[in-house]
Amino acid sequence: MSFLRKCRKCSLEAKCEEDLTLFAYSPSCKHNRDSICNDCKREVGRKYSKENPTSKEQMRKKLLKRFYNMTLEDYSLLLNKQDNKCAICAIHIEEYGKDSFVVDHCHSSGKVRGLLCQQCNTGLGMFKDNPNSLQTAIEYLKGYSND
Repeated sequence: MSFLRKCRKCSLEAKCEEDLTLFAYSPSCKHNRDSICNDCKREVGRKYSKENPTSKEQMRKKLLKRFYNMTLEDYSLLLNKQDNKCAICAIHIEEYGKDSFVVDHCHSSGKVRGLLCQQCNTGLGMFKDNPNSLQTAIEYLKGYSND
């Protein structure tokens, strides 16, 4: 039987388009899918992490640089500028329950806008960062504020 993708580690086969979701998106690979399945990819990642331990701070440093071209110092300065609070809901980092906020950025320009709690960041994302949609949602909620 023919298949669209076969994991090079465990030989799992994607036999239809729907099965391709078992493989991570990768535009440089055949069918735009990775050459190993998601489960094997996680296993490889866990093994690598175990063999090459890094501290949370080292990982945060690496990710900040890679995705936002920020240093830990830049992050700390921005957090201090925001008085250690989410830029939208103003929850304090100590109340938040996690040790860091999400870096909010413009997906078009890549420009960092501020630091948000996960809920506020997800909310903006759900509205696709569209101010008009957010304003419409505000007006909608105001219409039901007496309930």
